[in-house]
Amino acid sequence: TYHCTRSILQDGNQIKSRYCNQRWCLVCNRIRTANLMRGYLPDIDAMIDPQFVTLTRPNVKGGYLRTTFGDMQTKFVQSKDALRKQGIVLKGIRKVETTFSELREDYHPHFHCIIDGKKEAEALKAQWLIKNPKALHYLQDVQPCTDPIELFKYFTKLLTKSGQFLAPEMDVAFKAMKGKRVFQPFGGIKKQTEEVE
Repeated sequence: TYHCTRSILQDGNQIKSRYCNQRWCLVCNRIRTANLMRGYLPDIDAMIDPQFVTLTRPNVKGGYLRTTFGDMQTKFVQSKDALRKQGIVLKGIRKVETTFSELREDYHPHFHCIIDGKKEAEALKAQWLIKNPKALHYLQDVQPCTDPIELFKYFTKLLTKSGQFLAPEMDVAFKAMKGKRVFQPFGGIKKQTEEVE
């Protein structure tokens, strides 16, 4: 990351550089965010009734973060499948996110989704709580999606509430997501690449 776009080579009218493609890199993340927005916003704009859904779980210590992400993904797919069997087909985009709590010294893993339809979004929230009974006392939220750009901001906040960058804690979060997709579309929305070329 230190060497990301350090050298810029010009060959005639072409300018080339090398990107590090890391999720913590500000240069690469801006490019990634722009590409994802360009790819997904037309599908979100085409939704009839987009809802911004937040699905949470209890906080976990860093050593459990990767397995928690995996379990959350499994429970999300199970929730979607259970709804499909009830005749409710979801269309939307799911994003995984985590924040670090300095006070508690643990991580808060959660999903943000944009789902087409209030009924569908509420059904997903209800099914999520069936699959995750320990999440019952944590905020699960469904709101009209007025600003879809909120979905694309970050996988994790690099700075804590007090404004500190805690490198070891951020390293845990990024290692937990290594090789996993942050964004996952479903219901006919085309998958966009998260790679920076």
